Amino acid sequence: MNVHETPTGYHAGIDDPTTALIPGVFVNPGAGPVSGANEENARANIAAFAEEIGTKWRAGEPGSCGGRWTFFVQGNGRECEVEMPGLPLASVRFRKEPGQNIWHFPRLYVDGGSWVWIYGVEIAREKLTS
Repeated sequence: MNVHETPTGYHAGIDDPTTALIPGVFVNPGAGPVSGANEENARANIAAFAEEIGTKWRAGEPGSCGGRWTFFVQGNGRECEVEMPGLPLASVRFRKEPGQNIWHFPRLYVDGGSWVWIYGVEIAREKLTS
């Protein structure tokens, strides 16, 4: 399958060095650096994210920060920052679907808060509409 035998090729308990700062205690799994990421994937991901919200997006400053790229989703005269991981969409879009394991998905950041996809969409939508 892949290095970690996960459907996404990512495992927060292994790939994220910040996950287990204290043995047996997990702090925000999936929020650390994302290895193997690229900008092309990040752009495809933000396009899918914006489409799911029903809004437009624009790129932020060029360059990656730990395998995440900065974008902005826009709606109702508001803007929300999204730091999107640059892994393939299937490796980022956690939706609580059968067979998905939250540990196999990196976090994205929405206005500084760390979320998996399903909750990041909710947070961004709320920030743009309320």
